[in-house]
Amino acid sequence: MKSLGPRSLSSAITTILTIAFYLTILAGVLTTVHGISVLLSGPEQLTVEQEVYFKPQPSSYKITPVRAGAAKAGITAAQGVLEVTGVSRARVLLGLAFDLFVLALVALALVNLREVFKTLVGESPFVRDNAARIRRIGFLIIIGEVAHGLFVFATSRWLVGNFTSTGLTLGSKLEFQLVPFLAGLVLIAIGEVFRLGAAMKEEQDLTV
Repeated sequence: MKSLGPRSLSSAITTILTIAFYLTILAGVLTTVHGISVLLSGPEQLTVEQEVYFKPQPSSYKITPVRAGAAKAGITAAQGVLEVTGVSRARVLLGLAFDLFVLALVALALVNLREVFKTLVGESPFVRDNAARIRRIGFLIIIGEVAHGLFVFATSRWLVGNFTSTGLTLGSKLEFQLVPFLAGLVLIAIGEVFRLGAAMKEEQDLTV
């Protein structure tokens, strides 16, 4: 299968991105409907799942080596999901608002990526709009990672302040993943390459 033009790999990817975009919109609609149902339900029915950091106390578990003389092991930090029932509407709606924010970022990234692949189908990728679109996707990835790190930190701080556990020490930390940052920065750099390529193409077209 050819990479560019109609009925190419780029065309197939464009179709997939279009489907993914509409699925993201559907997820946003369902999240909104869930938010409306939260407003109409009683507080005893409200449940959220929150990411939490924790450290098991050594007395609550035992890790045994499978053979004599093997190194000893212990859990110093772990991450999981804590289900909390009976929370306030505001707490649930805050989580849903964050979900909608993330879905909006995903939708914007998909729209921009789809437009880039449309130019590949048309065999004219080096245009100034593509440079802006690719840089925009890079910034959206970075914004999404920063937002996720801050949200997890804020919710874990809330859990630490409102719950204690036997055998576990709940904690919180501000943590960001390196890969999304690198991916975002690489896309921003690629956007600059496309900008230079578009400028060179425009100069070439003027000299023809």
